[in-house]
Amino acid sequence: MPRRIRREAVQTPANRSELSLLAGSRLPAPLPGFAGDTPLEQVSAFFNKLTDFTERAGELIRRSFDEAIMGPRRGRFVLSDLDPTEKAYIGLRVQLLFQGEFEFPKGAKLDCKIDGHEVDIKFALTRTWTIPPEAKDELCLLVKADELSARFSIGVMRMTSARLTRKENRDRKLSISAAGRKEISWLIKDAAMPSNFFLDLGQDVLNHILERRAGQARIDELFRSVQNRKIPRIAIASLALQDDPMKRVRDARKHLQGEQIVVGHPKTSFFGLWPAEG
Repeated sequence: MPRRIRREAVQTPANRSELSLLAGSRLPAPLPGFAGDTPLEQVSAFFNKLTDFTERAGELIRRSFDEAIMGPRRGRFVLSDLDPTEKAYIGLRVQLLFQGEFEFPKGAKLDCKIDGHEVDIKFALTRTWTIPPEAKDELCLLVKADELSARFSIGVMRMTSARLTRKENRDRKLSISAAGRKEISWLIKDAAMPSNFFLDLGQDVLNHILERRAGQARIDELFRSVQNRKIPRIAIASLALQDDPMKRVRDARKHLQGEQIVVGHPKTSFFGLWPAEG
């Protein structure tokens, strides 16, 4: 049976494949009302000094999603293919990738230290975040993202009691209240991130490719179906489901020569496809 991509959350805008950043998505300083919290201001300033923070952060979140989906091992394509337990681990992936990318040392109490201050890194696919007991009254780096819209936001906030709900969940965690969310000091707001190739591809095209049982046949059909577009390696590996997916690309180049299709740029992270010039 053809695989259907389950679509969750908001309707994806038509231009979600664009990787350009939203104009004005970087906020240069903490919002008014946070004066006096020197650690928060210094943590915000650390990120505002990074000229490429938005681009790097978006790529890290996309990588976190791809690692959770595990397409090359499980033959899955989108976050909606994951069960709730698997989705819960995305937050840990985001935390570890951010710590590694920006070289944050491990914290004594919380996840890490940023500019000398203890900070917990929290991620959410939903509207709010859950905050553990040890992070109460502490700084948190709040990351949220939506795969369908390919947008993400990052902010900083101190988790005071006034900004948290009163009712704990079974893990003794609290959520940020609606009033508390209004007090987040945003570093990035609704910026574009790399989109999911398979969502951009569309259900009908994906089903057509998946009708081919063998990995090589799928890759050949992918290159027939997708013209003049960049195809990420993760997409190749997810469809090939083999130990050496790049060999499938090399073989596809040979198979498609007779059809006047050229598979280009084999040494980059993307493969471009162009009809061969007659």
